[in-house]
Order: sequence, then C-alpha cells, then structure tokens
Amino acid sequence: MPDNKHKKKTGNTTLTDVQKEMAQPRITKSARIAEQNLYTTRTSEQPRSIIPGNVYRLVHSPRPSKPQKALVAIDNAGPE
Repeated sequence: MPDNKHKKKTGNTTLTDVQKEMAQPRITKSARIAEQNLYTTRTSEQPRSIIPGNVYRLVHSPRPSKPQKALVAIDNAGPE
C-alpha cells in the first residue's frame, strides 16, 4: 500500500494558487491598518469595569523589579 500522507501539489495547482493571489489588488500596510480600524466588532482594548471598593492591604513584592499588589475589599460583593 503506498504512503499517501506526503502528497505534493502538482505544478499546475501551485500555478493557479499564485495566479489567484496575483489577481487580488495590492494594499499598503497603512491601508490594511485603516481597514482593520473600520471593523467595529474587533476591539483592541481590554474589557474593564469600575467596581467600588477599598484597598485593604498593600503586599510588597520580594523583588524590586516586580510591582506591588493590593488586597481590595469590594463593596456590595455577593456570596460566591
């Protein structure tokens, strides 16, 4: 039984793929970026919300290069 896992594309198939790509209009990088900015469904910002609360305690990091962390008590938090 011959091994059919590693089939290569024939020369004609590769040529048609290249022709399809070449038929598409060229677009500059700035035009691509502007096109991406038009899509309203794509959001580049991370989702966030503002929740009222108080800082309970600051936790210092063991290394100066790492940022400090804060323990926060959230007001009106429901049971989990």
